[in-house]
Amino acid sequence: MTSPTEKPRPGRRPRHNDHDWGRTGETLRQFRIDRDVKQIDLATAMGFRYASSITQIEQGLKPLTDGKLMKAARFLNVEPLAIRRPAPEAKEDAE
Repeated sequence: MTSPTEKPRPGRRPRHNDHDWGRTGETLRQFRIDRDVKQIDLATAMGFRYASSITQIEQGLKPLTDGKLMKAARFLNVEPLAIRRPAPEAKEDAE
């Protein structure tokens, strides 16, 4: 924490602005299943080496960075905001 007179130290900015990792992960999983895409195929398209990265995102254990969000949306042929902030009725349909 910095004091009012202290300048903030430069550092890494968060590469995501996702405040609900669990909801984003659930939505990503639903889009992936609806399109009959395997985790390893999505992982490869997003630049991950292992399918476990997708598992962690889908379970809400790991955030989906903005760059990876764009790659996932492109691969799944959906708008990025559909994954990040789904409409309330989209979540009801998934249940």
